[in-house]
Amino acid sequence: MQNGEVGLARYLRRYLPASEKAWFDQWLRIHNHPEKLVKRVKLKGPDRLRKIILTHGIKRLARKNVTTAIRAWNRLQKDNKFPDRLQKQAERAIAMRMLRSRHKDKLKFLDTIQPHATDTQLHEKRLRAALSRQEWKLIEKWTQQLPKHLKSSDEWRYWRARALGELGQIKQAETELQKIIGERSFYGFLAADLLQVEYDLNNQPLQVDSSTMQQLEKNQGLLRSREMYLLNRNTSGRREWRAATRKMNQKQQQGAAILAHKWGLHDRAIIVLADARSWDDLKLRFPLEHRQRVDKRAKEKNLESAWVFAVIRQESAFVKDAHSPAGALGLMQLMPSTARSTARQLKLGVRKKSRILQPDINIRLGTAYLRVVLNELEQNRVLATAAYNAGPGRVRSWLPAKPIPADLWIATVPFDETRGYLKKVLAYTVIYEQRLGQKPARISDSMPPVQRRLRKTASIKRAKQKQVQQKRAKQKQVQKDDYSIWDI
Repeated sequence: MQNGEVGLARYLRRYLPASEKAWFDQWLRIHNHPEKLVKRVKLKGPDRLRKIILTHGIKRLARKNVTTAIRAWNRLQKDNKFPDRLQKQAERAIAMRMLRSRHKDKLKFLDTIQPHATDTQLHEKRLRAALSRQEWKLIEKWTQQLPKHLKSSDEWRYWRARALGELGQIKQAETELQKIIGERSFYGFLAADLLQVEYDLNNQPLQVDSSTMQQLEKNQGLLRSREMYLLNRNTSGRREWRAATRKMNQKQQQGAAILAHKWGLHDRAIIVLADARSWDDLKLRFPLEHRQRVDKRAKEKNLESAWVFAVIRQESAFVKDAHSPAGALGLMQLMPSTARSTARQLKLGVRKKSRILQPDINIRLGTAYLRVVLNELEQNRVLATAAYNAGPGRVRSWLPAKPIPADLWIATVPFDETRGYLKKVLAYTVIYEQRLGQKPARISDSMPPVQRRLRKTASIKRAKQKQVQQKRAKQKQVQKDDYSIWDI
């Protein structure tokens, strides 16, 4: 019953002793009609089992009507002392439904519960709901209630600092920001912007002794992997590399990354460094492969090369034949339909998927599509980056009723994937600016407030396009009528 296998539970009922069938029948009635919990329900059976059935009913009722579930839960708590485990289960079920609703008392209810320390999802969703309404007192309070691993994260330290600042506690806010300004991350960069200090990218090139490097250069698995790549048998090359490196110690993995970079296997260097949990050699982790192609296509579309590199790094980690589960292809992970529609505008033939996978064509199409979404979203890089991942239509649907700071908008993007994608691409852009020999620009300079007027602009644009189409159609009809008269 607890795992939703109701049909199996009904079947197993026949094997219960007669004395135990009655409580199962009660459980099934509550399962089918949880609204009965609003009234006083007398259940026979052991106290522990009775509370399990009641909790099950509340979870079912929350799916149907969250307001009724709250009323029923409040009444049940007056009559019963629920164990902490069951109480948290019921409260979580109600809270998750509340979070999906527009209930006016959503935050009020969420403030009455204390999520379990291991329930990362509920802790974070509750905070994002408070962020969406800019309830700074609740944000400050709830960040204090986070489990240790979340409380010490860059993201929630940043939002605690923002909440303290909004509440006028400037010194405390600065203290929190000081804890993350040295981090090479999206929130570390934002914290540095707020305190007006320079970014510390903490680039530390790896040092591996020559004897280890000599051994690795003779490693048969690594040599086989390299030969496979040279023969364009990339899948086999990746398998050989994985088999050769997975049992290496950290120092050997670091050496393998240096070797991969030397051989031009940049995607293998990135992945083996992640396995080694070695994050500080930026030359290896953020390669400049295909630089001439990227610079050329970025210049053609008036885009920043650092931004294009950041998209490639996040999309494929430089795996040129990357295939996503959704079907996206190549370095810039283009869906075939998007690639073909963009190719038609460029008068470029890409009927075969193998053409989309070619680095030069993929980068040309990817930069062209970046320019399209950037134009559609009024040159706003934050929105264009989100649109590259989730689509322009979804991004427009996420625009707020009133202008809000971009950091708040990013933190409340509904899709976890897009939210993480945004933070990484924006942070990687800063890193790639340095890798390209530029002074990194302030990340907040590319994050103007997010405004709803984009919807109006888009609708006006569509209306104007429709007017032009109607005018042209009318002119064609007039021409057709004139010719008909002339022929007569």
